[in-house]
Amino acid sequence: MSLEIRKKGNKNFQHISPNYSDYGANDLTIIFEGNTVKLRSFTGRVIFDKAGYDLANISIYDDSTSGNKEVFPNIQSLKQRLINLGYPFNGGSEDVVLNTVEWSAITGDPTTSASLVAYIESETGTINGGTP
Repeated sequence: MSLEIRKKGNKNFQHISPNYSDYGANDLTIIFEGNTVKLRSFTGRVIFDKAGYDLANISIYDDSTSGNKEVFPNIQSLKQRLINLGYPFNGGSEDVVLNTVEWSAITGDPTTSASLVAYIESETGTINGGTP
């Protein structure tokens, strides 16, 4: 399955994936696990596919300039490009990109102090028809 991230303007990004409605909200953070990218809302809600997207299936378009398709040879290049575009990581920061280890330190369930990653993985609720 593929994921397009399209920059429409300043901190305005659209996310497109087959079989889902486009998602234009900027309440997202990205979790990087190896060559997999997962989209989650700030509250931990699954956006699109729960399993995430392989790097080979992710493309970025900067529609505020050329709109040309960009693909990336590695996760670090993808992270850096998103930072350069002003992607709204974790509440608007331009330089905070979390990986799974960093996410694991964030509590997702205040009643049990379970890590956010474990909490998200345990949830079966989805948004936009995401897979449980």
